[in-house]
Amino acid sequence: MIPGLILTRHVFRGLERPLFCDGSMQGDGDKLVYTRKPAFDFEWTGGPEGHPTRREVPAGKVFAVIISPNKKHRDPFPEVAGWIHHWNWVDEDSGLAEAPIHWVDRYTEKLWTRRE
Repeated sequence: MIPGLILTRHVFRGLERPLFCDGSMQGDGDKLVYTRKPAFDFEWTGGPEGHPTRREVPAGKVFAVIISPNKKHRDPFPEVAGWIHHWNWVDEDSGLAEAPIHWVDRYTEKLWTRRE
């Protein structure tokens, strides 16, 4: 597991949309998506000299982090497992807690789910 995403509830692989990434026309198939519903969120306030401000989690949402695994850059960065490609709040699926809405149609496969 990637440090910082240790409380992930689900891990999915493959985006069900075409994506060119890092020189690959099949970049969509390489992506990993980590999802969870954290107890709270933070927002940076006050500009460059600011600070994080705790805030409530948006109702009915889960946090999704899209990871690009390090496949092509192992030689210069052997310690890097992957890079965060994108993160955002997504509507929660009604049938699978802590998963994005329509996860079956969004991703190629569900790789893993953390047990309660």
